[in-house]
Amino acid sequence: MSVQILNRKTKNGRYLCKLHSIDYFFRLGHQILDEAGLHTMFADRAYHELPIVHITASRNNTKISLTDCNGRNLCDTSCGIEGFRNARKQTTVAAQTVGISIGLKAQKMGIKDVRVKFRGIGSNRSTLSGMTLSGLNIVSLTDDTPINYGMGRRPKKVPRK
Repeated sequence: MSVQILNRKTKNGRYLCKLHSIDYFFRLGHQILDEAGLHTMFADRAYHELPIVHITASRNNTKISLTDCNGRNLCDTSCGIEGFRNARKQTTVAAQTVGISIGLKAQKMGIKDVRVKFRGIGSNRSTLSGMTLSGLNIVSLTDDTPINYGMGRRPKKVPRK
């Protein structure tokens, strides 16, 4: 593994690290890929021009949307749209089916290389295997899960009678 350590951040305040030819963004890390890596061409497109697949993996469902580099929604799907109902939406089979579905929709639009952004810590992260099974080339993985550092307010005291 070759990692180049620089003291620069990306626009979103995240750091970038290159491992095994896949770029991983880290919110709290201190490793970043050099500027030449961000301008690498993938199928005649620069890295920052690649479409983005947003995956929201909650405990009960998996939602995926495909956007272009500017954030315009191209297509989206979820486990419920694919026909899984109730408790079956939270299975890994449903998540993989959703990944295959979004991959096939992307290929119909002529998209082969994508960036992936995860949100949530659900067990439905098998959508990546579904997307690679459908033939998509995943260039980068970004974990965009929000981190809650505070506990919030204490609950109110129960009044005594």
